[in-house]
Amino acid sequence: LDLLWRAQANDAYWHGLFGGVYLFNFRVANYAHLIEAEALAEGEDAPLTVRQLDFDKDGAEEIVLSGAPFNALWKPGAGGMMLELDSRPGCYNLLNIMTRREEGYHEEIRRAAAQGKLFTPEMAAQGVPFDEREMVRAKEAGIERHLIYDWHRRAAFVDHFLREDADLLAVARAFYGEQGDFVSQPYAVDVRQSSSEVTVTLRREGHVWVGAHHHPLRIEKTFTFRHGQERYTCAYTVTNLADAPVDVRFAVELVSGFDGGQDPLYAWLTVNGDDHPARLADWLEHEGVTAHTTTSRLRGLALTTEVEQPCTLWTFPLETVTMSEAGYERGYQGSVYLHIWPLHLAAGESWRGWLAQEVRAETP
Repeated sequence: LDLLWRAQANDAYWHGLFGGVYLFNFRVANYAHLIEAEALAEGEDAPLTVRQLDFDKDGAEEIVLSGAPFNALWKPGAGGMMLELDSRPGCYNLLNIMTRREEGYHEEIRRAAAQGKLFTPEMAAQGVPFDEREMVRAKEAGIERHLIYDWHRRAAFVDHFLREDADLLAVARAFYGEQGDFVSQPYAVDVRQSSSEVTVTLRREGHVWVGAHHHPLRIEKTFTFRHGQERYTCAYTVTNLADAPVDVRFAVELVSGFDGGQDPLYAWLTVNGDDHPARLADWLEHEGVTAHTTTSRLRGLALTTEVEQPCTLWTFPLETVTMSEAGYERGYQGSVYLHIWPLHLAAGESWRGWLAQEVRAETP
């Protein structure tokens, strides 16, 4: 009960003049208290259970899995995406991210930038006086270029079909051609449970647009969780339902929410086991990827993703612009990992491949 009350600390549930939900550490603390409270209530070796209910009271059912060592939450009505993945031993929501949305005060930033009235630390160092009535404080020059808004909710296992001209820059700025109707549309659900295993299958028969042609396609993704195992899998099948071949770029979007992504001392990314860690806040492209690991020294956790079929990997940060006591600032809110496969599917042909994720404790 004490942990439940601690999780009700109000700052992480609002956004007003300063911070609020955009402050990463606030969200981390509230999630940690809720996850620890649940683990105490159900016991360290809680059995896997899965339910279908309107968990977030939006009028549509979610799928809620709980038990040792994971909790997970999916939204079948919105692309079959995974919104939450909790490591119970680490008391951490691995998908603790923010979707980039427009805030009312962003117009003040754009207006001040257009009029040359953004006041930056560099200007202060040069002795430029700050006019409170005419100027707007910002913690970096060019902050208006980081006002980027997502057209869909950011989450894990979001299914994309990218147009040929879509590149990392366009996708990171959420301004690109999406050829499919899978990202935010409803998926059918099939849930199966035994004493030691839960499978959640999400399936949609949708379409992709290739030039002037409208091709029917089916995506099926099956998640398998086993009691006591800190690894789960998601097996994909993409089937061409048309009577003609189709060439598409299929992409699966994953995310991670570890704070400190701007500084490699606190969190970093390694790809294919290399010895050259990258910042989580970098925009990067890798070819021939079979595995990547995101490590958080702050949280003592590492999240490894493996793929059966080698892929191209695009990574970029989710950064928001919010108000602070020192002015408008850019804040790291998590990272996106886009796994891309070029597919040539004959009529009736299917492509198959799995992704797996494993969580382990990492010595700080």
